[in-house]
Amino acid sequence: MTPKKKSVVIVEDDLLLQQSLIEILKVAEDITFLGAVSSAEEAEKKIPSLYPDVILMDINLPGKSGIDCIRELKKRLPEVEVLMLTAYEEEDNIFRALKEGA
Repeated sequence: MTPKKKSVVIVEDDLLLQQSLIEILKVAEDITFLGAVSSAEEAEKKIPSLYPDVILMDINLPGKSGIDCIRELKKRLPEVEVLMLTAYEEEDNIFRALKEGA
C-alpha cells in the first residue's frame, strides 16, 4: 500500500527562498504542494480552505509574526503540523513557536 502524500503550504516572505522551497516540494514524490503565501494575514485567509497536512512557516514575517499566525491557524486547523523556518537561534522565539504548536 502506498503511503498518503502529505499536502504542504509555504508561508515565506523572502520570494527567492519561497521559490526555492516550491521547486523542492514540487519534485518530492511524497508531497502535494498546495500553494505559497507571503504574509501571516494572507495565510490566515487562504490556508484554512486548503486544509494542508503541513505548513512551512517563516518565524519572522512582515506585520504579524509567524508565531502569532500559528496560534490563529491552530484554532481552525488543530491537527495541522507546523514546521518553522528561521535562521535565528533566539531561544525565546523557538520556545514560543513550540508552545503555539510548531
